[in-house]
Amino acid sequence: GRDGEQRAEEKSDMQAELRRFNYGFRKLEMLEGNVGYLRLDAFIDAGIGGATAVSAMGFLAGADAIIFDLRNNGGGSPSMIQLITSYLFDAPTHLNDFYIRKGDRTKQFWTQAHIQGQRRAEVPVLVLTSGRTFSAAEEFTYNLKSMKRATIVGETTRGGAHPVQRFQVDGYPIAVSLPFGRAINPVTGTNWEGTGISPDIEVAADLALDTAHLEALEMIEGATEDPARKQQLQLARARVKVGIDPIELDASQLQDYAGLYGMYRIAVLEEALVVYADQDLTLPMTPIGDDGFLVEGMGDVLVRFERNDDGEVIAVSSRHHGIEARYPRSRE
Repeated sequence: GRDGEQRAEEKSDMQAELRRFNYGFRKLEMLEGNVGYLRLDAFIDAGIGGATAVSAMGFLAGADAIIFDLRNNGGGSPSMIQLITSYLFDAPTHLNDFYIRKGDRTKQFWTQAHIQGQRRAEVPVLVLTSGRTFSAAEEFTYNLKSMKRATIVGETTRGGAHPVQRFQVDGYPIAVSLPFGRAINPVTGTNWEGTGISPDIEVAADLALDTAHLEALEMIEGATEDPARKQQLQLARARVKVGIDPIELDASQLQDYAGLYGMYRIAVLEEALVVYADQDLTLPMTPIGDDGFLVEGMGDVLVRFERNDDGEVIAVSSRHHGIEARYPRSRE
């Protein structure tokens, strides 16, 4: 009848809306140093958004660390939490229980036994939170925090752990949300209702991404033995740091470095230091402190100037993929 048609129409409108929202998956990126980043603004039912989740986790499969950004996430469905979290554990893992008052029953949530793609049980995970992170987004965060599977970076979350049902009041334009149960974490035996979840690293929400990125680079560096990879990660950290807080050098400080070094000419151009790679190509150099510079467009090169006892710059050395070269300054 008419009611059924209306419901079907509402359902297809709702699904179109969710598709345009990309099921909550708002941003997917590989950050400097091979750190994967996913901004997820809602946990949409896995029956609807599951394929998008699987492809997002496939994109992150080669990352050396993963950041989940839940700063704008107001919650959603436990089935999506279950699906994404299943990628982060090897063995089936008990995530959360919901105690439902009606019928006095407890519903358990475990990671899935089968997933598409590869599990990343060893990869460092960081979760970004804000005062707006709520409900299912808090459950995702709390599950990983209580199992020590993630580092939480940002602000204390909003604090809603009771699943609620909306009741429309007949004849009035108001609806009441009433809790019908509560979350019980298998590790802590409690939940985050009213208190929210406090982060491991407390920082204003707008600084959380840079803070977590630096933290992730440090974690990866701590786990690697390869000196060339270590240098890459140190440079990645330096780039993120100067991106947050650039080092400003005045004209006379820059002029100290200008000169001819072997076949390379370094000069001050428009209040910045540049190296002439050939006649018409100049590469800007970014100061990272202690006479060290990054060269734009040359990702893994670290350039360091050398001074004599009088403080005059006498040479420059470059390190690239573990290979070192030193160029004395010509006396022009």
